[in-house]
Amino acid sequence: PLPGIPVNSGCRNGKPSRTPGSSYREIADPSFLYDNGTLYLYPSMGMAWKSKDCGATWEQIDVGVYDLGYAPTAVKHRGRYYLTTGGSQLHVADSPEGPFKPIGRIARPKVDGKEMSYDDPMLFSDDDGRLYVYFGCSPRGGIWGIELDSKNPLAFIGEPKRLIRFEPEEHPWECKPNNLGEAWMEGSWLTKINGRYCLVFSSSGTENNPYAMGAAWSDKPLGPFVKQRNNPFLRSTTGVVRGTSHGSIIPHPIAKDRFMVAYSILVGNRGNFERLVGFDNLRLDANGEFE
Repeated sequence: PLPGIPVNSGCRNGKPSRTPGSSYREIADPSFLYDNGTLYLYPSMGMAWKSKDCGATWEQIDVGVYDLGYAPTAVKHRGRYYLTTGGSQLHVADSPEGPFKPIGRIARPKVDGKEMSYDDPMLFSDDDGRLYVYFGCSPRGGIWGIELDSKNPLAFIGEPKRLIRFEPEEHPWECKPNNLGEAWMEGSWLTKINGRYCLVFSSSGTENNPYAMGAAWSDKPLGPFVKQRNNPFLRSTTGVVRGTSHGSIIPHPIAKDRFMVAYSILVGNRGNFERLVGFDNLRLDANGEFE
């Protein structure tokens, strides 16, 4: 249970309040950050929490940003903490608890002459000090990535690359129910495991029970990535906990052979985008793939 979520609050319905600490029952798209023995959680819509007991209990915190938009992520990079908010807005702080201050928008590259949008952005700081952003939130556009200037994260380096494609014929789970031509691929998250890069993505659409999480692997941060064989590795289509996707993965702080995953849960009583957050353990199977 995450404290501070009013159980009788309506959905966001397009006109959210910007009041600090308010809730729109869209507590979804959770982003993990583990730092100095504390687990931090930044979901959509402007609320944040911390836990000192590996997620057993949580304390709500005020990070100083009240409109995080959809799918914010936080990363520690070169001793400071960067937080993305809706689109390409970037904030920085000296602590994962903030207060985060805006520093500007990440410059947008072009593909085929059209400026790209950093929808569902995820920041990743590699062991060598290089910084990357992964993004994508569209019916068929797939997941993209590009390197950022490690000293000036508002500037990009090189050209964007499409890392994961929407492939409904080969992978029907990526589609909406009973419709191979339509879906919503989004929610990228990169995890580095034993020197390899695992790019997690979500597909089908958050309003659908089959919404699920898949993964692809590469030896390089910008690919090429190959989808793992047992996708989707996180999926629940019935019962209270369903539509389990769009989240984040970190190495488990205590159990060294496991990982922690946070994800959205479809509630749907007050609208398609009424959601909450779930947690689970993950491990690698005999083939080195998530299960």
